[in-house]
Amino acid sequence: MALKIFKKFYSAFLFLQFLLAESRNKLLLKKQETQLIVGRLKAGMIFLGVGHKNGIFWLLHILKNKNVQVYAFDFPKKENSDFSNFFKKNSIGQVDVMRVDVNGREMELFMNAQKLFSSGFSPVIFYSSFENNTKRFNYHPVEIMWFLQDFGYKFFILDGKTGKIIPRPPYQYEGIMIAAKEQIL
Repeated sequence: MALKIFKKFYSAFLFLQFLLAESRNKLLLKKQETQLIVGRLKAGMIFLGVGHKNGIFWLLHILKNKNVQVYAFDFPKKENSDFSNFFKKNSIGQVDVMRVDVNGREMELFMNAQKLFSSGFSPVIFYSSFENNTKRFNYHPVEIMWFLQDFGYKFFILDGKTGKIIPRPPYQYEGIMIAAKEQIL
């Protein structure tokens, strides 16, 4: 009896250890992503954060202190947002770096932003992609890649140990993805 109780406690302990390690890893990746975005942006460049402002607030706050034009497009959960009207209203002609966090609605957003991706000044895109989120909208995360590849994008990820950008392994389509038309290694 005591052995069964010990095994249950030990299993729970191991599970909590795993959750803590996962949490630390996500926090480290978020920090590395922030450093990469902040380091990539130079004075006069344009950054666009897309998603609920609470999800990208940390990045918007840091970038306001740089000499960078910062825009936030709050992509509401239920309404269909018109991306082109946002660009017209704010007189945005190009975007240099874009961070997208729309909880599964990435495909909808990217389809609304086709003009941006086909322009000569296509942004480097950082986006989060998880099958648990996209299946609610009836598509798979790999479909985002297929869509953006049609515009000439290549895909990269952050190495969790070094924080460096590396080519995306063929089997990886979830996590923080980096899409760029030029080689950014």
